[in-house]
Amino acid sequence: MKKTLSVLLSLIMLIASVPMLVLADETDDGICYVDYNDGVRIYSYKGTSPVVNIPGWINGKKVLKLNTSAFSYVESNNTPYLTSVTIPDTITEIEGVTFRFQEYLTEISFPDSVTSIGSQTASFCTRLKSVKLPCNLKEIMYEFFYECNSLTDVNIPDGVTKIGKWAFYNCSSLKEIDLPDCVTLLDNYCFQGCTSLEKFVMPASVKYIYPSIFEGCTNLKCVYLNNNLKSMYRSAFKDCPSLTDIYYTGSEEEWNALTFYDDDYLKDVTIHFNSKMPCRTHAMKEITAKKATTSSTGNNKYYQCTVCGKYFKDKDGKTETTVEAETLPKLAKKANPLTAKGKTVKIKYSVVKKKNVTIKRADAITVKSAKGTVTYSKISGPKKVSVSKKSGNIKIMKGLAKGTYKVKIKVKAAGTSTYKPGSKTVTVTIKVK
Repeated sequence: MKKTLSVLLSLIMLIASVPMLVLADETDDGICYVDYNDGVRIYSYKGTSPVVNIPGWINGKKVLKLNTSAFSYVESNNTPYLTSVTIPDTITEIEGVTFRFQEYLTEISFPDSVTSIGSQTASFCTRLKSVKLPCNLKEIMYEFFYECNSLTDVNIPDGVTKIGKWAFYNCSSLKEIDLPDCVTLLDNYCFQGCTSLEKFVMPASVKYIYPSIFEGCTNLKCVYLNNNLKSMYRSAFKDCPSLTDIYYTGSEEEWNALTFYDDDYLKDVTIHFNSKMPCRTHAMKEITAKKATTSSTGNNKYYQCTVCGKYFKDKDGKTETTVEAETLPKLAKKANPLTAKGKTVKIKYSVVKKKNVTIKRADAITVKSAKGTVTYSKISGPKKVSVSKKSGNIKIMKGLAKGTYKVKIKVKAAGTSTYKPGSKTVTVTIKVK
């Protein structure tokens, strides 16, 4: 019955859109226009290019309006389907059915000069993915995006107060839609068949939920409702098998005081009372990226909403995350590349017999690639041989007898923020002759 009514409405609109015999002028690009309010309005398109740049001025007159069906059935004139259309910011009004059936259009951007757009404007644009609506738009008319099953991205301006019947019917790729709180009316069937929609936040200004708004939204899992509600048709959620949770800002008493109509399609749904509405407009603070070191953790770049406190991977608040998920662990320190090797040192007995002798570290020990401060300590050897901790110089006390002595010395590198401490034991051979 609903689809039959939709077909009848479409036929009525089609009949109404059949242009009467109008003497229209035509540009070299095939854009037909007629005079309108001291300017002109685009009447139809007879060009052969799939890329259309609608001019802002024609013969010194401002282009003010797009006529009903201006770009709808251009293929009937042996013209390719449109792939791109540019709308100038001189236009303030766009009548209905303007781009209907333009299935090769992938995006449409309406300039902010536009204040009124008619019904079925983008209906059956099956490849349409992205739409920018003008900031001064007040109403999304019925069947506006009817059967736009590739649509994934559409902004709803803050001034919109009404979403018409079947406005988003069968927009099966639409995963989310953000409605401003000034929306007061969601008409019947407006999101019917949006099978990818998973979450919906009802605007606070909506007081009445009408039939079949979400009928057939098979992946809809949760809905947020405000306690401003007065009544609800539970058939709004007919054929929503994935719906498990409704978050309601009011109390259980307020919920029970609502006026409910038709069959109970919510009997298997959990109602969460006194819930908070999710943040609609995030105020994001960027958490800058920081590299992890061996002494401290780092993090990826992410964002925190200063309103709701939640964390997100992106500044648009589309992908939620946690601090833990964005934290980078401390880096493991590398092994110290210290190398050390002891040498053989010869001392004349005639010298050490009379006085102390100092052997420079470089003459006794080769040290390379040490990371961090290097220190030295004697492990074993004659009592009359000592090693400086800081310099590594070896001191031989006066009177050391002739002979060959083995002195074991530990060489330590303290390490850095990147490298672990390291040590090597070397043997220095001292020959006293």
